[in-house]
Amino acid sequence: MTLAPRTDPLAIRQPEPGVDLHDFDLRPPILTIVQSQSGKGEQAGNLRRTDTDEEYSSLNIIPLRVQKSRTKWPSGEFSRDSKPECWSVDGTWAAPGALFEGNQCVGCEFFLASPFDVSNEERKNYCTPDYLAIFMDADSYDVYMMRLAGTAASLARKLAARGVIRRQILKLFTREQTNNRGKYYVPIVSTVGHVPEDDYTMIQSMAQDYVDQDLHPEESPAEAPTSPVEPSDPSVPTRRQPDDDLPF
Repeated sequence: MTLAPRTDPLAIRQPEPGVDLHDFDLRPPILTIVQSQSGKGEQAGNLRRTDTDEEYSSLNIIPLRVQKSRTKWPSGEFSRDSKPECWSVDGTWAAPGALFEGNQCVGCEFFLASPFDVSNEERKNYCTPDYLAIFMDADSYDVYMMRLAGTAASLARKLAARGVIRRQILKLFTREQTNNRGKYYVPIVSTVGHVPEDDYTMIQSMAQDYVDQDLHPEESPAEAPTSPVEPSDPSVPTRRQPDDDLPF
């Protein structure tokens, strides 16, 4: 696959001289998966761009960055109205607005090095590891951010693999799964091809804008979103889906 000529990219993280964009246009738009129980989106299983409501059955992407993060949810039974108690955008320090804002995660009483150190029942009492992934649309040059949590977090390994991140073009789509709580969709990738050598320098340059970028929000969120699948700000997690009980 050959990348289309880069003419007017929609995602500009570091504007060129003479370009002055609003802050919301400097942050990658969020991509979510339309779930049948979410109440948002047209077709369950589609990838949904939250700023424009555009939906895609699949996208050809190039992974640019995979960043560890963490979320501490209230203990107790699952509720769609639950808000996170604490969260970290870098997996190391509690983010602005979080319960333990500014504290180091590893020293917290709720810190869990691996989700597999405890049982599924005990895991809900701890701070859960998850990921933020940034990738570029190989066709439009849009850059998206996607939170990978629960059963979706295993995708982080594939995106971050040596020889894949910033090197391969992947097809991103979803697959339906079923458990005792119902049906849901998870993200899947398959290999399309390698980034052409002529485009590799450009991809590295674009990726560097995001590799060097601190993903912490400039302002503390006033309130964590209540939607179970669609965060309004990637720095503030939303309540995990009931099927997302196997964080990576």
